[in-house]
Amino acid sequence: MSIAISQVRSLAAGPFVLPAPRTVGQIGEACREAVAAFSVSRSPEAAWGKPELARWLALGYRPLVTLTPRTAPISSVPPSRRAVTPGEIGHLMAATHDRLGEVLRAIAGAQDHGFGYEAIREGWVERCRDTVGGRGWLPVARPGMRLVERVLSLLAADCLVHGSLYDRMRFDAVTGEIAFDAPPPPPLRAVQALTNATALTGMR
Repeated sequence: MSIAISQVRSLAAGPFVLPAPRTVGQIGEACREAVAAFSVSRSPEAAWGKPELARWLALGYRPLVTLTPRTAPISSVPPSRRAVTPGEIGHLMAATHDRLGEVLRAIAGAQDHGFGYEAIREGWVERCRDTVGGRGWLPVARPGMRLVERVLSLLAADCLVHGSLYDRMRFDAVTGEIAFDAPPPPPLRAVQALTNATALTGMR
C-alpha cells in the first residue's frame, strides 16, 4: 500500500519541532500512558461507555495529537448525524481491544515492531524532533480515522522511539494491563570491567 498523501507532505516538510521544554522521550511516555489507560478498559469490570471514551479522547488522546498544526483538530472530524447507542459503543470498544490486543501480543511474543512502520505508511504518525536533538514520532488525528487507528497511532509513536522497552513488555489479555519487566542485569564480565575502571579512576 502506498504512503498516504498527507504523510508524503509531512515528510517533504521536514520533522515538526516540539516546543521546549517538551522532549521526544516525554511524548513517547505520555503516549504509552494513554494506551495503557485505554487498554485496561478491556476488563468487563472496567468497561467504558460513551462518557469514559469521550473523557479519554479529550484528556488522553487530544493533548498529544494537537501538538502539531499539521494534524486536524478533533473538532474537525465530522460528528455522527445520529446518537450512538450503548451497544454500538460496546461493539466499537470490543473491536478496538481485539486489534490492540493482537498487536500487543505480537510485540510481546515475537518482538516484532513492524506495525510501527505500518503506522508510518498509513500516515498515523509524523516525524518530530525536540530542541535538545531528540528525534521521534507524533501521533496524529485525521478526519475519518477509526478509534483503533487513533489508539495504534499512540502505540506506534512510543514504540518507534522506545522499541527496546517493548522487548520486555507483558500484556494481560484478560485485564488489559501492560507491564514492563526491569532490564536484565549486565553480564558479570561487564560489571567487573566497570568496577576495574572505577577503581583506576579513583587512583588518579
